[in-house]
This record gives sequence, structure tokens and C-alpha cells, in this order.
Amino acid sequence: MNRINGVFMPKASSILSIAVPSLFLGGFVSAEIVQPGGMTTTDFATTLANRPDLGGSLEAMQDIPFSLTDDQGKVFYIGQIQHEVMRDPDTNTLSFYYKFINAPSSSVLGVEDLVAGSFKDYSTDVAILTDTAGDTAPTDVLRNTTGSNVIFEFDAASSRIAPGNSSFTFLVKTNATQFDNKGTASITAFIADSTDEGSQLLAGGEATINTFRPTGTPIPIASPPAVAVSAPLPPAAWSALPTMFASAMYVRRWRKRQGHG
Repeated sequence: MNRINGVFMPKASSILSIAVPSLFLGGFVSAEIVQPGGMTTTDFATTLANRPDLGGSLEAMQDIPFSLTDDQGKVFYIGQIQHEVMRDPDTNTLSFYYKFINAPSSSVLGVEDLVAGSFKDYSTDVAILTDTAGDTAPTDVLRNTTGSNVIFEFDAASSRIAPGNSSFTFLVKTNATQFDNKGTASITAFIADSTDEGSQLLAGGEATINTFRPTGTPIPIASPPAVAVSAPLPPAAWSALPTMFASAMYVRRWRKRQGHG
């Protein structure tokens, strides 16, 4: 993000901000470990064909509803997160999947970020699965200082999910072998007037949902090697300044990142 007059503004998109399969090109990017308080990770697109350890057997799944409200407390959007826990049969470790689902009758959904909590003391190997269908995906991931929160950041200028569509699946692979349903995640999102990049933001809000989380004693696992996978062409840089509403959303996200533990 760039800081202009004290306000954090969106940066140009880097990867995975468009979802046309024919535009995917070969490149050397892969899932990547993120460390607590570390640098932002941007190269984390991969496929299950290249990283089968990110898949495995389905341990649990739930469709989690969330709602966004305006400043007067009125609900203006209801959506879903498809949430799954997958077990790697070779190491017995767990991956936590997330995907935004937009109902056919809903407005165009834009995503600012999803902050997945409860990962303190576990390794976090993040990835986007490009062999799943989707309209958008995170462009950056970082982990807060305590290591509890994994922050998936989207590009608010280009992040748009059409009614009836979804985001790409994105995930956190851990070195945990147990889990429960006492985790949490927070969502910052908005609705837009169209799926066009830079289309006007109509309303925005935040939501908190209950999720699965890793539990138990972490086990040592080797870091996976980098592999050649496919990544989409980046869109053109969005040169116009966002609306005042978009600016306010970035301020809220920055404050949330500083305060999360």
C-alpha cells in the first residue's frame, strides 16, 4: 500500500486479480511459508497437481454465512465462506481452506481482506489453488507479530465476485494434526455497482465468523520445494484514486492489522 496524506491507499495489482483461465501463464511461483511479523508474501499461487500435500482427505466442511451492515446497523449483504479442513495422508497434517461464495441473487461482492485467526505456535504455509474456479483471490499475505493471525489481503480496486460465482480457494497448511471448531476469522468486504475493475463501491462493512482452528502439539515437517506452476497475467495498474469510502476501508484494515493479536 502507498501512503498519501496520511491515508493508506491501494497499490496496483500483482497476481491473481483476474480469473480468466485462458490468461494463465507459466511461471515459478508456489505456496510459501509466512513467519510471524515477517515480510508480506506475494508468490503463493500453485495447484494440487504440483502440491498434492495441500490436499488429501476431507476432514470437515461447513458453509459459513456472514453479513455486512452499514453505519446504521442495516444489513446490506449476506454471503458465505466455504470452509474445509483437509488432511495430508503422508504427514497427517491439516490444511484450512477458505472460499468466498456469492449467491446468484446477490450484489457484486468485493473483498478487502480475510484475517484467519488461531494459528499461533503453528507453521503456516499459504497458497492459492489456481486449479479451482474463481473470480478473484488474495494478492498478499502476512502474519501478525504474535503469529496468531494470517492476513489474506485482496486488491480492493480489482477484487470483484459476480453473483453466482466465487473466489479461488485459498488456504493455510499447518503442522497441526488436530483441530476443533472454536476458531475465528474476520472479513472486510463491500458491494460494487459492477464487476469492472475500479467500479464504484456502494457500501462496505466487516464481519466475524466462527471457523475451524488447529489444536494440539505441532509436529516438525520439512519445507516443500518451489515448483513451476501457472499464474495469471496481472491487470493494468489502477491509476485513479479510489473513492473516499475505499480510503476509509484501508485505514480500518491498517488499524486492524496493528491491533490484532
